[in-house]
Amino acid sequence: MNINTLILLIGTLLGSIFFFFKPLAIKQNNNAEVAQLELHNFMMYEFDRRKLVDIATGEKALRYRDRDLLYNFVFNDNSNNAIVSLSADEGKYKNDTIDLRGHVLYTKSDDIEFKSEHVFYDRKHAFAKSDVPFRAVMGNSRVEGKTLYYDLKRDRIKSKDIYAVYSIQNRK
Repeated sequence: MNINTLILLIGTLLGSIFFFFKPLAIKQNNNAEVAQLELHNFMMYEFDRRKLVDIATGEKALRYRDRDLLYNFVFNDNSNNAIVSLSADEGKYKNDTIDLRGHVLYTKSDDIEFKSEHVFYDRKHAFAKSDVPFRAVMGNSRVEGKTLYYDLKRDRIKSKDIYAVYSIQNRK
């Protein structure tokens, strides 16, 4: 067999494969959102011009274009002149709000603490709320209820269906 005939035969065979068999159309899933940044076992600090604003530590953090997702974390907020510490299994931080889920613990520097399974915390408007049962401790007093709204600026708590044990101390 002549070399020219062999090359022509191979070229014809490859050309017919390309012509008769269409290449595979690979479909891409463009709906899947990819995180811009992923952190593991992290510690983040946020400063403004005057002070340390917040500290966040945790096992995992994902930053997307419009939100941050945090897992097994502790968030310490000093933006409202009172140190607030939040810890939870999961949290979504978006537009100065944090939506916390799973074993949420909220503590404030003036000896207020409450636990719940879901808490929504708004840094800008300085409030925290829970639509599921909670348990709060304030000094020696204890409150349990079905819903909670805590206004940080006015230091007021609103709740429904509560059970409270209130400790009154005599001043001498």
